[in-house]
Amino acid sequence: MLNELKKFTSELYIKILIFVVILVPIAVSIATIKSFEEIRSIDDSNYVKGRAGIHLAKERYNNSKGVLTTDKLNEVLKYYKSMPAGDAAYIKTDIKYPGIFSLIDTAYTAYDAKEGDKFHKLNNTNDFYNRNINIITKKLNDSERDYESWEKNIILEKAKTIDKPFTIDFMEHWHKIYPSLTISSF
Repeated sequence: MLNELKKFTSELYIKILIFVVILVPIAVSIATIKSFEEIRSIDDSNYVKGRAGIHLAKERYNNSKGVLTTDKLNEVLKYYKSMPAGDAAYIKTDIKYPGIFSLIDTAYTAYDAKEGDKFHKLNNTNDFYNRNINIITKKLNDSERDYESWEKNIILEKAKTIDKPFTIDFMEHWHKIYPSLTISSF
């Protein structure tokens, strides 16, 4: 059997194929790491790229890491409201509390422009965990795909079983890694 394996691997195209199979995952992993970028600050529009960007993002998640309580949500909202409204306030808040402010934004401004106008007048986020069912219902109703009523019921039942409160942690690098894993698997 060992002789058969030697015969098989002695062919040039097999050696090339083995080399490619080993090289592609390594190259894809390196490209994935190099493509990660994180904004340095609101005042500096330069991005930190690669491993340094990953470390910077991970460090920033120390403010967000842990159980996402309504107290934490209200703290983020208070920080946002302490600045003049606008893109700068959004970016500064997202830099200081990565992941959390985008959740608040989605919960209170998604799918309703009127609510988006009320965002700056929002007093607290105490109903944050109750809003997901409303948003999912709106998304199902506004979707281009027509869902059957039984499909909507299943989706809403699953949404009700989501564990609350949420736990926040750094996971941004996975958004880049998952696509590279599918490329590597071919």
